[in-house]
Amino acid sequence: MTQRALLKCDLSRSAFSGERVFKVDLQNDEDAYEGVAPLGYCYDALGNLLQPDKPESNQYTEGRVSTKVIKNGGNIATVLVPDGEIIEVSAELVLEFT
Repeated sequence: MTQRALLKCDLSRSAFSGERVFKVDLQNDEDAYEGVAPLGYCYDALGNLLQPDKPESNQYTEGRVSTKVIKNGGNIATVLVPDGEIIEVSAELVLEFT
């Protein structure tokens, strides 16, 4: 069973107005993972739904992206991100969806 959660990440605009690029550090010390998410899956650092004019063009801002937790064991969480990929991240990056 999966649990809905928010994943700490950095957000930037994409080429399409209805989506944002999210970047999150992976658990295995590889480069950060970058993916795209519909705007409705993106939140600001306070957990509020991201406004359509945010972030500014060509900038990253701290934010959250809606995710599903597949497995959470110790310091590592396995999550399904909005673009369909399954990634492993630090459990500290996974926040309860409120």
